Amino acid sequence: MKYAKTNIMKKRKTNENSPEPEHAVARARGDGNSDDESTNVEEDPELAELAKLRCPSERTEVQAEREAKRRKRCADYPGLAFGWSIFSSDTMMKFGLIRNELQNIMGNQLKRAESEVAALNRRIQLLEEDLERSEERLATATAKLAEASQAADESERARKILENRSLADEERMDALENQLKEARFLAEEADKKYDEVREPTTDKRDGFSDNNHDKNNDDNNNNDDDDDDGS
Repeated sequence: MKYAKTNIMKKRKTNENSPEPEHAVARARGDGNSDDESTNVEEDPELAELAKLRCPSERTEVQAEREAKRRKRCADYPGLAFGWSIFSSDTMMKFGLIRNELQNIMGNQLKRAESEVAALNRRIQLLEEDLERSEERLATATAKLAEASQAADESERARKILENRSLADEERMDALENQLKEARFLAEEADKKYDEVREPTTDKRDGFSDNNHDKNNDDNNNNDDDDDDGS
């Protein structure tokens, strides 16, 4: 801080001792010419005549007067001149316009962001509702799938039972067919044996019947003879 104060004091002394430059004086005067040029103009009649014909710029003169006042007011510290230019009415008005524009932009952006957030919230809500419905459909489909799988298991068990029964029936049929074949074979064998046994018995019966017939004929003849004798 002490070093900064000493520098400021040195600058003030140098500003007081050093004369004001010529271009600053010319700027304050507003004609844009230095003292040497003015002496030359006064000496030269042509230049003096042209200087009379020249139309001075009022804006330049106003700026030069304002610059001179600023320099006189802020000659001790040059940083105040910059501060004065910042805090002038035009600059503050520009800052106000910029602030209003920024507020408008921020308000519009905020409204847009709020509308986008509301739309996103609505979309999230719709997605949640769709998700709930899809979960319900998934639960229903899962239950139906479980029922279908259970029914398929039961039908598979019934099919296996029927297959086992059909296999058992086929085995029984095969066994019955084998028994039938054996019975037929035994019946054929019995028929053969019966035929073999029947042949001699029929011969014996035929011989016995012939003998009986002869005996009967003889008895009848004897009876006839006895009847003739009695008469």
